[in-house]
Amino acid sequence: MAYGDFELLCHRANIPLCPLVGPYNTVGGAFTQGVLPRCYARSIDLANTLVFNVGNVFLQFGTFVVLAIIIYNSYQKYTAVGRREMLDFFYLFTFLTLWSMIIDTGVVAADAGAYPWFVAVQMGISGALCMELLCTGLIGFQLWEDGIAASVWGIRTLATLWGVGNFITAILTFKSWGGLDPQHTVALMTVNYVINAVLLFLYVCMMLYFTSVLLREWWACGAVGLGVFFFVAGQLLMYAFGYEICDSVKHYVDGIFFATVCNMFAVLMIYKAWDITTSEDLEFVVSNTESAWDLKSALAADDVYGDYNSEYAMSHYTMPVPAM
Repeated sequence: MAYGDFELLCHRANIPLCPLVGPYNTVGGAFTQGVLPRCYARSIDLANTLVFNVGNVFLQFGTFVVLAIIIYNSYQKYTAVGRREMLDFFYLFTFLTLWSMIIDTGVVAADAGAYPWFVAVQMGISGALCMELLCTGLIGFQLWEDGIAASVWGIRTLATLWGVGNFITAILTFKSWGGLDPQHTVALMTVNYVINAVLLFLYVCMMLYFTSVLLREWWACGAVGLGVFFFVAGQLLMYAFGYEICDSVKHYVDGIFFATVCNMFAVLMIYKAWDITTSEDLEFVVSNTESAWDLKSALAADDVYGDYNSEYAMSHYTMPVPAM
């Protein structure tokens, strides 16, 4: 397989861009272009509408629940470093999950005119997510002040620009515009896969250095390692063993099902590593709250027993005898 060729990947995994790249389908039928996978997950007929990847849809709904819990807990960490930036990352991943569900279920059919645009937007969101994650990793080194407008909007701008770059590369390739075409996908592979993988690799290296060398927080370092394990396992299960999984379970699920699970756990580990490294800030807020309640209780007790204490003090008060 030559560099930039999606034929082998698409034969083993039913990823959304496969119907849009490469004129490999010479059998005919509805699709005159694109790489067809060797094994599909089963679909169901719901109200005269075919719904694809049903198992994956249930997992994506579960991902929404997990993300809702993560976002709620992140909101409670009022003084945590990089709180607003991490919330942007979790919101963006939530939007990516929703957009992927629209594509995976077949709401937009692969032969529809809008399908290339939906896939290009999905690839743009994925690129923006990688850039957002890299920038949040830099916050821990205190290169700039987190939480201020310049930090939040600066990271949003960088993520948006890189996402637009991913989107433009994808749509130019799918539509054969600007000198790109579905038969020559080197630019698509480089921008949307290789460079994004480098961004993720840099984030992992920074977090391992930050947690193990600077903070010496081994639980956070372990969370980063688990996140890497889940992400790599998901990619292997989807691309390397996707066909074997789909064939062995009689087409009920495929590699994308397990990749969705692994990606969810990888994001959970990203949150856990950030949560561990900022837990002291949250404990400081809680301790202040408890101290305030203790002070109120003490004042209330003083009001209740004030009269008794005054009478007790007067009864034990001895009038001093003036010196002669």
